[in-house]
Amino acid sequence: MTTTYIAVTHDLRDEDGQRLAFDYLLLDGAQHPETLHAYLQGCTGLAWQSVFDKTEAEETGAAGLFLARLPAGGHPASAIFELLDRSEPCLIKLRSPLDLPELAQHLRAYLYADLGDNISALVRYFDPRNLGAALQTWHAPTARCFLAPLLQLQYRGHHEEWQTQPGLNLPQPEFALPGEIAFDQAQIDQLLAHCEPDHLLGILCENGQIATGTPYLPRYRNFLPRYQRAQGWGLSDATEILQYCVFSYRYGFSFDATPAIAEQLITLHRQQGNIDGFADRIPCEVWEQLDAALTNAAEAS
Repeated sequence: MTTTYIAVTHDLRDEDGQRLAFDYLLLDGAQHPETLHAYLQGCTGLAWQSVFDKTEAEETGAAGLFLARLPAGGHPASAIFELLDRSEPCLIKLRSPLDLPELAQHLRAYLYADLGDNISALVRYFDPRNLGAALQTWHAPTARCFLAPLLQLQYRGHHEEWQTQPGLNLPQPEFALPGEIAFDQAQIDQLLAHCEPDHLLGILCENGQIATGTPYLPRYRNFLPRYQRAQGWGLSDATEILQYCVFSYRYGFSFDATPAIAEQLITLHRQQGNIDGFADRIPCEVWEQLDAALTNAAEAS
């Protein structure tokens, strides 16, 4: 297999004599398809391009993946994108000596993984909630190759404050791209397990069970204990966990402490049953009591 290289196209130095690194924003348009791309298009003084290849960029449109290079001294757009990131995580900050086209080419090389059986899948490492997990899931040579031309990456994801991932920033004039990236089943399972809570939270938001007017992190922190509580009852199928969480939001976090409900969940776990029809096996008066308790609590507040 022929190795492809990307080159540093300048010899600019900072005041300490170190090779100059540029500031970039990696932006996931899929999280804000109606606003992020439109704002990019209206920005002046901000160079940007799609990370996807031409065909995929046309197919995804405003929901694509974009890389913007900030001018020296920053740009007002940064504050807007940081606000969007609070609402739905969409932003990774990067520093690299690579110019815009070369960095986009570098990032593009890590977008897909071969899963075997002639199946490839998009690896959403560019989602700030997934970057750390992707770096741990890739084989060490792939992760090292990814970090080689980067000074640092910053993301929030599941954190309140910016997390800094140091790059390697190797002082070489060119960098090899990784070629085909393949995942074995253990790697697939590792990434899926990491992504599942965010995926289920997204479904609950889309279905209206959770209001989306608040920042993402409080929503996630409110959801994660419910997800973990479902797992504590032995629920492992994503559909079943989702159904459990619907009950949890409808009747309150501790709804399963009600003896009749706890008994049914224990029975399900013991018999490896399915949560379908779960509500019908609980006496109606139990649900009525939970509804009444919620009403009384709302009136008291």
